[in-house]
Amino acid sequence: MPNINANVLRIAGDVFYANGDYEQSALAYEECVNYSENPNDLVKAGIAYYKLGLKTGLNRISYLKRAKDLLEKAVSLTENVSVRYYYALTLIELGEAKEAVENLSLIIDSIEDSAVASTIESYVFLSQLSLEADREAYQYIDDPFLISLYDFIKTRLPDEVFNRLKEKHNSDNKYVNLAKELNQLYSRFVINPEIKGVLKSPVERYILLLYVLLRGEESEDTIKLIKNRDFKKMPPYTRTIIKAFMDYMGFKEKEELPYFTQKDIEMAERIANLIKKIKRREVKSDALLRELKIIKTNLIDEKGVKNCENLIKELNESVPSSDEIVNSLKRILIKHLINTYVRITAFYEQKSSLSLFKSILSSLNIEDKIKMDVLSKL
Repeated sequence: MPNINANVLRIAGDVFYANGDYEQSALAYEECVNYSENPNDLVKAGIAYYKLGLKTGLNRISYLKRAKDLLEKAVSLTENVSVRYYYALTLIELGEAKEAVENLSLIIDSIEDSAVASTIESYVFLSQLSLEADREAYQYIDDPFLISLYDFIKTRLPDEVFNRLKEKHNSDNKYVNLAKELNQLYSRFVINPEIKGVLKSPVERYILLLYVLLRGEESEDTIKLIKNRDFKKMPPYTRTIIKAFMDYMGFKEKEELPYFTQKDIEMAERIANLIKKIKRREVKSDALLRELKIIKTNLIDEKGVKNCENLIKELNESVPSSDEIVNSLKRILIKHLINTYVRITAFYEQKSSLSLFKSILSSLNIEDKIKMDVLSKL
């Protein structure tokens, strides 16, 4: 007799999948695997994760890796051609083109319809070209959030924008030109202190970046439109792309940062700036102590306060090296940023919380390694 739990979960997964809710579908199918030995449940879970990886810019790689694990196991349990096909597509999305070609070659050998086999061969060839172009472009992008923006916009830009970027950056690879432009606009708008003073929310600064990418210019009126979220006054195509980007990243149209989040961001930047000053040997011991006392007063977790107190105590009793002070402050900063994310989750749904926090983290002028350390701990 079939397990009732497995049947219920399978039906739930089917309903979610039919409605395009791939996240809930994947969770239901994956839970179903715990109650069933049917390889089709592995297949369904894997395909749902694959679809989820295609649909979202956030956690894309983790979803695709989960799809790969499930479909790899399914391939070993069944000879169904479609399973290996989806496994190969997942490998392509992960950039593992060589393994994808090997698996698609096995499919081609087992397909009698030459038209289908030819289509698969063409798909592999075009995917490899796209992957090569992306790999070259990624060399010009350091920030992880900016990569999500690159992945979103690269298939949506009209030729006139690519032509404008080619004239400016002079590369035959249009995606390299796009990556270079995004990097420049990121420095110009997202982490620029002057723009931060006008557009407080990092979401707004990314919208400004996207607007200038599409239109090639900005003005005081543009910044005013973005600040007021008055998208109706934007050109139709630009408005459509910006709204699509906000949906893609899970942003709300009226995204207002809570007051405490603004203060948390200010404190993170204060700690990051102090780290830079210490590295450049621009801060004296008495000024350092004053800064640490201010930071301690504004930290939002007991452990961070304790670490700050210990650092103040060490400075009063001895003279720790600059490296020791910097490493202590980095630990305090990482913990502070993680707690900032936790506090954001009290106000937003999980997807919106993560996308908003990633945009905040991206907009902070701190080391990429610290950003990655924070993201890895969420």
